[in-house]
Amino acid sequence: QGQEIPGDYRDTVAQTEKITLKFWSAFVNSVAMILVTELGDKTFFIAAILAMRHDRTTIFAGAISALAVMTVLSAAIGFALPNVLPRQYTHYAATALFVYFGFKLLMEAKELYSQGEGVGPSEELEEVEQSLKEKADSSFQESKGPLM
Repeated sequence: QGQEIPGDYRDTVAQTEKITLKFWSAFVNSVAMILVTELGDKTFFIAAILAMRHDRTTIFAGAISALAVMTVLSAAIGFALPNVLPRQYTHYAATALFVYFGFKLLMEAKELYSQGEGVGPSEELEEVEQSLKEKADSSFQESKGPLM
């Protein structure tokens, strides 16, 4: 079972455990939040479409670099802003920005829909589907080989 922790070190061990648990809790929460929010985001689809058209390694490097830069900026703002403004104001500012961008997105969707652009598949989707179909057809022809 191991030796009991000497009394002098119990507080230090407890503080270390507390810090470690805070780190892993924050790490897991940030990974989960980024996965959930980025999965259906426009940038997710843009990266997927670009990866179908261009070298996947280059697109991956560009997408992961952009995500890293945005994460550093977000973390810096999240660290600095509460030190400049009271927590209550940062909460109100975050709420206002969330509502603003959500409303803006809904207005853009409404405008696209009224112009008939939001109905049916987009030109990009049709182009990607056509490209995939051509690749599938060419790989099928190659797999058949010469007829005997």
